[in-house]
Amino acid sequence: MAYNDPQTIGSTTLPRTGLDRTGGVFRSADGSTVLEISHNRGKRVSSTSKVTFTKTAPDPLISDRNIQHSMTVYVTINKPLTGFSVDEVVANLAAAYGNLSAGTNANAKKLAGGEA
Repeated sequence: MAYNDPQTIGSTTLPRTGLDRTGGVFRSADGSTVLEISHNRGKRVSSTSKVTFTKTAPDPLISDRNIQHSMTVYVTINKPLTGFSVDEVVANLAAAYGNLSAGTNANAKKLAGGEA
């Protein structure tokens, strides 16, 4: 079953712009937000949700010039072909996200700030 079209990240709507047998792509109208879903199957199954955010900001070295900046957030589930049900995988994903988002995103802030 495919992801719904369109998808939303924050307040940004992302219509589907690509689909093949291993994944799909959703892109905002201005291209500043892109969601890519991919699945790779071999001895294990690796499923990834990749969100790329792009913005234009001042160049810190040349004050009268703007440059493009981008960052990417990945969520990857890597699991064996058997042994974990979909419900178990979702519960584990929710638990991992819960760790990052607990206490007003305390661990997410630490991760983003380079703490370990």
